[in-house]
Amino acid sequence: MHLNINKGCGSCNLEPLREKVLENQADLGIAFDGDGDRVMMVDHLGNYVNGDQILYLLALDRHNSGLLNGGIVGTVMTNMAIEVGFAKLGIEFVRSKVGDRYVMEQLREQNWHLGGES
Repeated sequence: MHLNINKGCGSCNLEPLREKVLENQADLGIAFDGDGDRVMMVDHLGNYVNGDQILYLLALDRHNSGLLNGGIVGTVMTNMAIEVGFAKLGIEFVRSKVGDRYVMEQLREQNWHLGGES
């Protein structure tokens, strides 16, 4: 029997989290997938926050605090607006193939510390 550990829950189904965030007037809701390698968030208004947005916010925070240490790695699927935003801030950005192993490969090659997928 094949079991889908992500079916109807976590980062693959954000509606229950969205409802709880709104019900409890929480600042943020965080959902992982079954093996913990994917994260999605819901903001205080119930809006979904995807991986590109999370990557941008993390990069912006590190950049503003002087802790970025290089550029950012995204993938060929990363939203172009993210790349444009990084360029406006003077943050280097490179794209890898889709897949966490390819993002990690580019991070190692560039000797950078922050990357992710949408």
